[in-house]
Amino acid sequence: MYNYHRMGLDYMYSQQRESKQAIATTLLQLKSMYDKRPNNFLSRVFFDAKSEEITSMFAGGPQVNITQLVETLNRVAPQKAAYWRQIKF
Repeated sequence: MYNYHRMGLDYMYSQQRESKQAIATTLLQLKSMYDKRPNNFLSRVFFDAKSEEITSMFAGGPQVNITQLVETLNRVAPQKAAYWRQIKF
C-alpha cells in the first residue's frame, strides 16, 4: 500500500509515466498475496476503494505496458471486470 500511494500517486503530477509504472508494479505484487490467500478481506477492501481510481489512471495519459496488469487485475478482482475492460491497451 505504501508503494501504491507514496511511490505512485504522490508523483503522478510531475512524473506520470514513472508513477504509472510504479503503481502497475505494486498491483502485480498483489498477485502473490492473492495466490497465498484468494479473496482475502484486505484485497476486497482495496479494490472496492481503488477500482475506479485505477481505471481512470490507466485509461488515459502516457501509456505503459498494461497487458499483464489487466490479466492480473482480472484474476485478483474478477468482480471489478467491468472497470478493467475500460483500460485501453
